[in-house]
Amino acid sequence: MSGARGAFSWMKLSKEVISLEKELDELLKENAFLEHKIKLIQNNIDLDLLEEQAYGVIGFSKENDIIVLLPKEES
Repeated sequence: MSGARGAFSWMKLSKEVISLEKELDELLKENAFLEHKIKLIQNNIDLDLLEEQAYGVIGFSKENDIIVLLPKEES
């Protein structure tokens, strides 16, 4: 029941595996989203996406723009 190969260790490891599989799934989804954004930039240079990145990354804005800053989402 106890020890490195006991039932309790097995249950603990099973829970850890489930947690890590969930984390992996989330990372794979994020990776797919980022790959999609990269393809848009590489293939077409999507002007809307480019402008969005300019706003967010380097703080670019136009003279008449109204900027609303929102708090970043915590993971």
